[in-house]
Amino acid sequence: MIELQRRADSSVADDIEARLHDLVVAHKVVIVDAEATDALPVIRDGKTTARGPDIPAFLDQLTRDMAEWSRFQSDACYIEDDGTVC
Repeated sequence: MIELQRRADSSVADDIEARLHDLVVAHKVVIVDAEATDALPVIRDGKTTARGPDIPAFLDQLTRDMAEWSRFQSDACYIEDDGTVC
């Protein structure tokens, strides 16, 4: 499960948390003590850790993965822009 470690008073972490909610992806939010020395926010997903400048790329890839996964969650057939079908 994706885990967001953050400080309570971080607007950057607020934005990250909102994006995770918008993606409707299972995640856990851990509020870390403001005196912690780790650079926060941090996203952990299994063996993957994203922090600082890596977070936008992680969220962009997660967005693409969720879109692809959601695309095939129904019994519908999709027609691509070029006319190919599933």
